[in-house]
Amino acid sequence: DYKLQPLAKLIQYSTHACGVLTQVYNYQDFYKPELQKAELKVDLVHDKNTVSNDQRSFSEIGLQQFNQDQTTNQGLAIIECSYVHPQYILNLPLSDEIKSSTLYNLSSKGSNPNLRRGMAYFCHMLDQSSEVQFYSEDVFYPHEITPVQIYTNLEHINCLIGKTLNKNTVTNILRNLFIDVHSTAEQNNLVCTIPNFRHDLENEADIAEEVLRFLGIDNIEAQALKYTSQCNIDQNYLIYKQQKMLKNNIQSLGFYECIHFIFANKASYEKYNLPILDKKLDLINGISKEMNTLRTTLVLDLLKTASFNASKSKKMIKLFEIASIFNSQRVEANHLALLHSGFKECEQVSNN
Repeated sequence: DYKLQPLAKLIQYSTHACGVLTQVYNYQDFYKPELQKAELKVDLVHDKNTVSNDQRSFSEIGLQQFNQDQTTNQGLAIIECSYVHPQYILNLPLSDEIKSSTLYNLSSKGSNPNLRRGMAYFCHMLDQSSEVQFYSEDVFYPHEITPVQIYTNLEHINCLIGKTLNKNTVTNILRNLFIDVHSTAEQNNLVCTIPNFRHDLENEADIAEEVLRFLGIDNIEAQALKYTSQCNIDQNYLIYKQQKMLKNNIQSLGFYECIHFIFANKASYEKYNLPILDKKLDLINGISKEMNTLRTTLVLDLLKTASFNASKSKKMIKLFEIASIFNSQRVEANHLALLHSGFKECEQVSNN
């Protein structure tokens, strides 16, 4: 098993100790006799940095290494230290096989971007544990990583923690965590520059959590939760409440509420000589031919509904509607309309 080989154990230990992803390739896999040297290619294939020669691929950087069991403990070898931002890896569409690999598990959670430190540590461990010679030549492909800056202030941090701290205490804790802090005397503002190896710090709540970790949750005094709310009752709510009360009173008299579309058929309004919108203010592109203007009265819709109910053998029809209509200048207003058609009351023994 590859994991039981000494070289694999050393790679695993080095990655665990310094956080830098390390891989080893056989030199002979990339050696070209005609050039008298090895040629290793790093190409971007399907958004993945792939290490290959002219025939096949050997690894996808930060994701997986192919044929790990063929990496021997003897002969020439090429050492690779790499870093890929975890958010970039998490956004890639990957198979379950890749997601189950050890390399993906390490890189997706965030690795150390200080590659020179990881290379020096691995070479030191390799030198101490075996008789090995190193060639001084190396190739470094730097990619500038823009540090993340989080803007906050002392009052926000104290509010999140639940304890009043002075600025020196907060800045000292953050600087001990390698977070560069620049403060201003104005409003106690803090500008926190996050180190590249701290991928978990994204907002001021994370900064407050780091401070709280060092203070200790037991050192924060318990406080009662303060809940305050303001009165949200405005004129719109009062109108709604008044309309609801009016509806309840009308319904108690046996009327049924109707709800119709706010759009209407312009031809029907012209047929019954009802007011319509000014031509300049009318709808340019209505929903359909039957809904090509805005209604100016509630009566027409109530009559249509009453006619429909009468066709279903309803002998007493009591309807009402409270809704918006528009005048000829397209000014909206709420109106109430009631309709009572048919018998005055239901048939019973007392009125027969």
